[in-house]
Order: sequence, then structure tokens, then C-alpha cells
Amino acid sequence: MPKQKNRSKRIYSLLIWKNLLFDSIYTILLLLFYWLAWRLIDTITYIGQLRTNLPLLALCAIVILSLLCRVFWIYRKQRFLLESDRSIVLTNENLCIGEKKFPLANLQYIRTYRKGFIFRFKNNILIPVEGNQDISFLKGKAKIPGLWLLALAVFLLITVMGAYKVYYNATDFHGALSWRLERMASEERAKLGSDNFYEVGIEGIIGAVDDKVGLEPYLMTDSLEIEFDEDGTMTSIYAFINGYDENKVHRHNYLIYNNDGGDNVIVDKQEWNDDRYPYVPENDLKYVLDMMQSIPVQEVVEQKGEKHNAIMYKGVRDWAFPENLQYVTRDGEIYPPDLGSVSGPTISLYVPGKEEEITPYRYVWKE
Repeated sequence: MPKQKNRSKRIYSLLIWKNLLFDSIYTILLLLFYWLAWRLIDTITYIGQLRTNLPLLALCAIVILSLLCRVFWIYRKQRFLLESDRSIVLTNENLCIGEKKFPLANLQYIRTYRKGFIFRFKNNILIPVEGNQDISFLKGKAKIPGLWLLALAVFLLITVMGAYKVYYNATDFHGALSWRLERMASEERAKLGSDNFYEVGIEGIIGAVDDKVGLEPYLMTDSLEIEFDEDGTMTSIYAFINGYDENKVHRHNYLIYNNDGGDNVIVDKQEWNDDRYPYVPENDLKYVLDMMQSIPVQEVVEQKGEKHNAIMYKGVRDWAFPENLQYVTRDGEIYPPDLGSVSGPTISLYVPGKEEEITPYRYVWKE
């Protein structure tokens, strides 16, 4: 009646973990959801869509965690072997550990490894048996070669391929993650000192940005918009500014924004080394700053009595009708134009969403 000494705790644990994690039905499920998780991570890093993909990724993580908990629970059921000093005895009818008997009639299959066997009984009971034991009398029981190395290879392949895809999406602007990392590296946060547009103004915003990142001597824009409440509290800031050096060579672009309110703006500074955007004097930011020194924004807002208002600048504009049009001069004079078309750098003061109902006030630069 062959006997084997009880395996050491370390060897027994390794055999059980190897079988459960890399050689069982749980292996297939774990690999499937592990692969799916990497696919979702690839999608997130490539195109984003966080609202759709993050819940699915969280679900995969929950399933994987649940499977691992199940595997650990099965492993815990085997602890009586770890805590026992009694020998394992294999007979023609039973596998015995001390007084506890496991009928071989309940043996489902035998997993064979290079140095031993794993006997799998009903109720997820796994018992290791040394490889020098004679199991030839168990001819009627299925003997399945251990495939844990194959499962481990698949796991490593999924990991390497998934990590490579994420790395690819994170470099050279191949995916959304790359753009996000680039923005994180180039973004700065500039403090305005106040969230009130009447106090800060566009000049205060540009000054704060200049203090933070250092602007070129020539600045050009045709895209600037600031939304604020009736009391002046800013709710949204957006500006895209081109920076030019002393020779009026394009050097940087600046994306300035804040969609969450508060007394700060995010500045995304990007280097630019071509002449795709030549300097256009008519779109120089100085016209916006000069006009804003004279435009009575707070007074107009109070007259309209609307809760939400906005300032917008889109560069040089042409106007065929003079309604609510005002010239603004370098000396600060504001007066209506004569009848006829009007053209020039234009600031609009309007009520968002009510442009058709309430005609915006438009201020046009006049030399």
C-alpha cells in the first residue's frame, strides 16, 4: 500500500495555486475577462469614450475579482492538508489523509504534471500526489496533461500586447491618451485673483497668463469668449491666441480656458514652427484690450437685466446694418456709425441663447 509523506506547505500551496489559476475552468474565464479588460483599456486610451467604457471596465474588474475570490475560497478548503502532519495514503478504493477518506469513486479526473499529480474530487477538492506513486490501477479515470504553461504563456501574451497597445496610444499622438498626456505636460494653471469679470477683465486674464507662462510681444486672436452672470461671476472662459516674437514670427499657440468657474484658468502652451498662421495686424489682441478699457460692460448688463451674459471676439467682422453698433476709438470715444456697412475688429456683448430675441451690442474698433 504505497504511501507518501505530507508535502511541505510551500510545495502544496504552489501546486494548488498552479492548478486553480492556470489549469482549471477558472483559468479560461479569467483569461477571457482579462483579455476583455485590456481591449477596453486599449479603446479608452485610443478614442476615450469614458462614459461607455469605464463602466464596462469596472464590470470586468468586478468579475475578475469575484473569480479570484472563488479560487481563494476553494484553496481555503484545502487547508486541512496544510495543517495536517498525517501522511497521504493511496489505496485501490480510497485516498486517505489520517482518518479522512476520499473515495476514488468520487474522483473526477487526474491532472498530470512533471513531478506529480493533482487528484480532483467532487466538491472542488484538490489533493496532490507525488509522481512516484503507481496510479496504473486507475485506468478508468481521465488523465489530463497539465496545461498551466500554455495558460501562463497566453496570460503573458495578453499582458505584453495590451501594454504595447497602451504605450502606442500614449506616444506620438496615436491616441486620446497621447493627447491627454501632452496637455498635462504643457498645461499650466494661472490664478486670476478674482472670479468677477468686472474686476478682472480680459486684460487681467491675459496678464495672469503672461505672468505664468510668458507671452510673446505680439499676440493675435480671432476666437475669444467669456460667459458671466449678471453680478460678474465668470462661468466660462475660452481664448485661442497665437504668439509672435519681435520679428512677428509665429512661435506659440495658447489655449486658455475654464469651464468650471473659479478664479483661475488653464493655459495650454504649444510650440509652433511654421508660417501657417501669419501675423495679421487687424487681429492683434491689443484692439480687444483697448476696446475693453472703454466698453461699459457692467452698465450695459445692468440695463438689459439678463442673468447670464457673454463677451465674444471673432476678429474683423463686416456689418451691413448698424443696429446696436458702436464705434470705439483709441481715445475711448463711443458713438454710433453713420448709415451703411461697417467693418473692423468687433467685440459682441450678448445674451447666450437669446441672440435672436435680444440684439447683441457690437463694438467696432475705429482708428
